[in-house]
Amino acid sequence: EGYYVLLKFTSSPDFPAELDRILGITDGIIRSLITVRHD
Repeated sequence: EGYYVLLKFTSSPDFPAELDRILGITDGIIRSLITVRHD
């Protein structure tokens, strides 16, 4: 059992790497995936 969360956001180019780092060290998060949407 778990939760799925979809977040859409606009950020600077370096933010996704920082977010990935933070999610990787957060105990309650087992898996994450960050993708880039090109319009």
